[in-house]
Amino acid sequence: TNPATLATHLIATHLHPRAILVAGAAGGSSKHTDIARVHLIDRAYYHDRRIPLPGFDTYARGPEPLHHSDQLAAAFGATIATISTGNAIDTLPAELDFFNTHNITVKDMETAAIAWTANLHAIPTLALRAITDFYDHPTPETQFLANFKASLDALAHAVAQGIDSVISPAATAN
Repeated sequence: TNPATLATHLIATHLHPRAILVAGAAGGSSKHTDIARVHLIDRAYYHDRRIPLPGFDTYARGPEPLHHSDQLAAAFGATIATISTGNAIDTLPAELDFFNTHNITVKDMETAAIAWTANLHAIPTLALRAITDFYDHPTPETQFLANFKASLDALAHAVAQGIDSVISPAATAN
């Protein structure tokens, strides 16, 4: 998450983008998604930031809002989902509980950090994630390696299909 925060800050301060599109691989819930399915993310949590002090939960866990709409999801051929960001590919039992509590379908290692930084700079940010593995499976790293190419092919197709919706000034006005 730290490199994503720094990279987003540098992009924001030096390139001044009108919007940011985050596109990449992620894990997903075996009950709520499929391998190579592409999701447009509505909000991003942090599942491994734990600050057990009153009033700090929202700061520690989020969520960070992301730019999304049913029209954008349709343009990308994506399903709207909620993501949680952390610093490990494996998933702890307490994190699975967190995912269930917050209806998390997708898990990655960057989106919440990018959204937080972009929100500080008031830059609308969209996130597309293609599912490579199931975070509730005993060996997500094996699935990740086996499904990486197919998932990124699906992601590339989705980006090519929907990018004009992002480039259009009306798409980022909301």
